[in-house]
Amino acid sequence: MILLVFLIISGLFIGYFLPIEVGGVVKLYLSLSILIGFSSLLEILNDLLNDKKDVKKWLVEFTSNLLLSTFLIFLSLRLAIPLYYAVIIYFGSKIFDIIGKIRYFLLQE
Repeated sequence: MILLVFLIISGLFIGYFLPIEVGGVVKLYLSLSILIGFSSLLEILNDLLNDKKDVKKWLVEFTSNLLLSTFLIFLSLRLAIPLYYAVIIYFGSKIFDIIGKIRYFLLQE
């Protein structure tokens, strides 16, 4: 647990103080990857709170979501059609849905 806290604090420290510049297209991929990762972490937290521990499901879900959304972003940039809005809307609404489930679980106890 102490190692995890140290890694998080050191990552925040390094990310804040190192001037890392990211290109225009990479920003889109990176921001949506963070959105998908946050959604997957909330899904894992919800499963852990409900005593549903299935690591295979988590890995397959995270990987398939990441690959599908990356393909949609790539396709939308090639076709010049904003398909990546679908990724933002889906995972944004999924985050609010999962937070609602977690809040409901915490209020029941």
